[in-house]
Amino acid sequence: MFQSEFIKEFISKFDSKHKAALFIQDKLHLTKDGAYRRLREASAFHPNEIATLSNLLDISLDSIIKISDEKKSILCTYSQFDLTDPDYLSYFHRVYNAAYKSKTSKLYLVCKRFPYIYTYFAPSYVDFAVYFLLKVQINKQIDTIDKFSIDLLNKLGGKIKQKRMFGEGFSKLYFELPSVEIINRLTIEDDLLKVKYCWDSELFESKEDALLICESIRTIVDHIKQQAILGKKFMPGRPEEPLADYKLYLAEPVKLEHLFWAKIKADHTITIMINNSGDYLASKNERFTSQTKEYLDNLINLSSQISGENKRDRNKLFNAMYQRLDEVIDYIKG
Repeated sequence: MFQSEFIKEFISKFDSKHKAALFIQDKLHLTKDGAYRRLREASAFHPNEIATLSNLLDISLDSIIKISDEKKSILCTYSQFDLTDPDYLSYFHRVYNAAYKSKTSKLYLVCKRFPYIYTYFAPSYVDFAVYFLLKVQINKQIDTIDKFSIDLLNKLGGKIKQKRMFGEGFSKLYFELPSVEIINRLTIEDDLLKVKYCWDSELFESKEDALLICESIRTIVDHIKQQAILGKKFMPGRPEEPLADYKLYLAEPVKLEHLFWAKIKADHTITIMINNSGDYLASKNERFTSQTKEYLDNLINLSSQISGENKRDRNKLFNAMYQRLDEVIDYIKG
């Protein structure tokens, strides 16, 4: 039953059964005969093969299995945080790419911290985020690297730089997709706490290294503020070339979490939850994503829009962020 339903859903992603078979041959490295045997159920798909194809084509296994609400169980995709690892980024790339191809997509981001999507255009911050995760949060040795410095990238070698370019590439899709984002004055605190902790713990090679990260954070804040003023996204440093619509909301009543919600098309929604370490769980379960959307709608009703309008609240928010950033900079300067 499950194999039949999966094959039916899989084939529906293609114009013909022939193209579906070619896709299987390419992605699962099977022979032509092996691909067609699976499509006609002469051989069963291995669970790992189903997982691979489902992730590549955004096939909801929840809807196929038809998990009941009474069981209160859903299927999730899990990935461990690594901003330089294509395996971590590829899931987001598929979601953004599917949204980009759709004419009716909607994206919502709840930002306990600034979305990592912006950090790829502040390279020093990407290196710092990876360093902090490995050195502090999971306490892992990093190839004899003890303290963070601006030449960390050179110490790690060209491989990390090559992988980071993958993130920069799919990040460009984000700027061409309309989105609704929710922040508050605590959104900057996650980054500042990391900087202050590393400074107090003598994990920066020099004062200049710590101040460089602070300036990277300022660059991100500047960019988000300018997008809010314009009500449009734009590639870093190119505000004169506006791209997708950008709605930014200030949510003051509650503490925010890391949450991403996307509607790709009418019958395809997804919720991605991200913990403090950057690991994420993603689910396409209809009941769960529907409940998440209700929460988002209510959160927006409790918030004030500060993009394109409401200059007073927008300035109040960003001035508070700049003040906190300057406090940390003064603290480091001594």
